[in-house]
Amino acid sequence: MQFNKRDLPNVAPVEFMNFMLNQREAKALCFETVARDGVGIYECLNIICRMVMAKFIQEHNMAAAVLNAKDLAVKATQS
Repeated sequence: MQFNKRDLPNVAPVEFMNFMLNQREAKALCFETVARDGVGIYECLNIICRMVMAKFIQEHNMAAAVLNAKDLAVKATQS
């Protein structure tokens, strides 16, 4: 869940918005963002992409591909 416009005056507190909008049994991750300044945008989109990819991999039984991708990601960060 992305809570944008956090830079504006009189915005509802994140805790209140989370309480009102995130009532499912499995709680959604929450991100505070300020799109105008780019604050939190990359982190939010990165998590969304990871969640979509994880769901796709799970639904298509691509566990081996996940392991290979993780190995490549670790190697890339070490170089």
